[in-house]
Amino acid sequence: MTARPAFTPVAARRTLARDPPANSNKPTNFSSSVVDYVQRSFFEFNRLKEVPALAGITDEDIRSKLSVIVNKATEAGVVNARDWGTFPLPHEHILEDRKQAMYAAQNAVIANLLEPSMETTVNPGGPNAKKRKSHDQDFTDAEGQQVTPPWKEEDECQGHTRGAHDRQE
Repeated sequence: MTARPAFTPVAARRTLARDPPANSNKPTNFSSSVVDYVQRSFFEFNRLKEVPALAGITDEDIRSKLSVIVNKATEAGVVNARDWGTFPLPHEHILEDRKQAMYAAQNAVIANLLEPSMETTVNPGGPNAKKRKSHDQDFTDAEGQQVTPPWKEEDECQGHTRGAHDRQE
């Protein structure tokens, strides 16, 4: 009988290079209209960068929006069919996205103002309902006899009800 090894032998890697990405079907050579669109995007953005409406938009924002626009067009198969000369520039898309986000936030605030008060969900008894005090409660035993709770019992020797002052002793 021979002893079996405690491991499974495998072939070692000979290089540290990564495998090429499987999604290499994206075209790397775009038409001249797409290249012109990308160039025009950065030119217009750099020309209008000081306009207050574009405050807060960075070159990285333009790059990422361009990437999204071109990738969506490539995935949809319209990258060569789209009229890139009239297609809105990335900074226009970013401004529109921010405007829509602002309107959504305003609508949420208005909806919260128009929504019924949270008081009805926190206090299901309604706005006039109040908590019952212990003197409002009826204390009865199993046979239905009236029972005085211990904190309401009078102390025979001092003639007053028990309370916090009794605990100081």
